[in-house]
Amino acid sequence: MAEIFSGNSRYASDFQTVINRSVAIASLPLQQLSNNKLVLQDQSTALTGLDNKFASLQSALGSIESATGLSSYSSSVSNGSVVKANISSGAMEGTYTVEVTSLGSFSNTMSRDGLPVVADPSQTSLSSDSTFTLSVNGTDYSITPSGNNLTALAQAINDKAGSSVQASIVNVGSS
Repeated sequence: MAEIFSGNSRYASDFQTVINRSVAIASLPLQQLSNNKLVLQDQSTALTGLDNKFASLQSALGSIESATGLSSYSSSVSNGSVVKANISSGAMEGTYTVEVTSLGSFSNTMSRDGLPVVADPSQTSLSSDSTFTLSVNGTDYSITPSGNNLTALAQAINDKAGSSVQASIVNVGSS
């Protein structure tokens, strides 16, 4: 007995199952590629996130370096004409005190008799000259005061040769 296959035969559902199974088997490589693509996309997203985290970490480390490097330190002194402070590698945070154990040597010089008497050092000078030469330990300094008075002369000496000498005006009295 030969049956003719038709959509209504008893083999139709079996045949449909075979076709469905064949299509499913044939589409497995495509499904695997699709699954692999999703896995790779997830990994790419994770790597991008990790890259962003490392960039943030690098930025934070740079901030820490600038906050703790030499640029984060500063120095100040109460009298810059006495001592200077410099910051170099190995500098440590803190407050430092410098004790001066010897003030060095000093000298006093009095003007010769016969020079004019100066009643007001901010108004009068000992000379009408506008430029003076000061010799200290073999070094000559050309001194040009801003005005023709003793106060300006003392200031010019301190500005020009202040690390070698210090000029001040002292009233030694009427005699």
